[in-house]
Amino acid sequence: MTRIAFERADDDDLINFAVGQPDRTLIAVDKIQASLSTLKADLTPQSLNYGLPRGEDSFLAPLARFLTHETGVDTQPDHLMLTAGSSQALDMICLAFTEPGDTVLIEDASYFLAFQIFKDRGLQLVSVPRDAGGIDLAALQSLIETHRPKLFYTIPFYSNPRGDSLPVENLVDVVTLCEKTSTLVVSDEAYQCLNFDGRACASIANRTSSDWVLSLGTFSKILAPGLRVGWLEGPPERLNELANLGWVNSGGAVNQWGSLLVARMLEDQIVSPILTQIRQTLATRASLMHEGLLASLGELAHWHKPAGGYFFWIELKADIDTQQTLPAIRAKGVGYQPGVTFSAEDQFHSAFRLSYAAYPESKITEGLAILGQSLKDVVSGR
Repeated sequence: MTRIAFERADDDDLINFAVGQPDRTLIAVDKIQASLSTLKADLTPQSLNYGLPRGEDSFLAPLARFLTHETGVDTQPDHLMLTAGSSQALDMICLAFTEPGDTVLIEDASYFLAFQIFKDRGLQLVSVPRDAGGIDLAALQSLIETHRPKLFYTIPFYSNPRGDSLPVENLVDVVTLCEKTSTLVVSDEAYQCLNFDGRACASIANRTSSDWVLSLGTFSKILAPGLRVGWLEGPPERLNELANLGWVNSGGAVNQWGSLLVARMLEDQIVSPILTQIRQTLATRASLMHEGLLASLGELAHWHKPAGGYFFWIELKADIDTQQTLPAIRAKGVGYQPGVTFSAEDQFHSAFRLSYAAYPESKITEGLAILGQSLKDVVSGR
């Protein structure tokens, strides 16, 4: 499996829709600076000491109130744990609940950096079909019976890369099946709060109250990726197992300082207004990208307009390998993420992912015009 190089949207000569990161206008630097100033004024020796392995109550309690407010579903602090973001949480789960050689089931398509984390822990990946109707339950049951996996990894809300969400009924059926077969559901919910309308999505862990679900959340998409602050939600017993990992228990909470800053922002009640602005901006950009795609690729591809998150998943009607065509298209000034990179089993060669989070509206319009003409040239053989 090819490792994907890290990229940022800081090349002035490239509009790189492959980048799934927020642009600078989505990061509320002034509000973060204000909370940082008040936090620095209130520093105590304990603030800079080792933190409790699951995180301090001064972080977990306001986090629980924030999630309750955003989702409308009661969230309790004893079902939460501080992490240094979703990737670190996923690695902890692998360390605690798997051994090298174990199998992990992943939905197809899925997040390519998760593949790398699983591979780094010596795990075997097997794909489960997912489409607009959700996870293929018959296929999931058959694969569980065949491979006896330790984990099932899913991105249920505004998926990376598909941009869609699993139906609630499908989610419940997936959890029920995994419970019966002692398969731990790892639900990566990085985009749960990035809904364009209505409330944020309640976590699967909270929605089902299952002992076999851990939900991953992050402030990377809400405040700033560089803070490296996230959380796990699930049964206290599961969280205690993670907190008892040697490197967690010996060193205390991960990112104690970052969690204190986020806690201060939560207590100051400025996170929800920031999130509202981010939702509005992303919704505007998603609509703009949808209209731009209709104008530039309407006859060449299929896609659906997302209701939240960062991404469009584009499936070309023609049999064109989007990984092979990418270098020539990048040379014209625009990039995308090829569909095959989201498959553990070499699928989706004629698909690609676009992100509308990393660029302002003017760049989205400019980039789509270039992309549309470039793909039309490929189809026509020019």
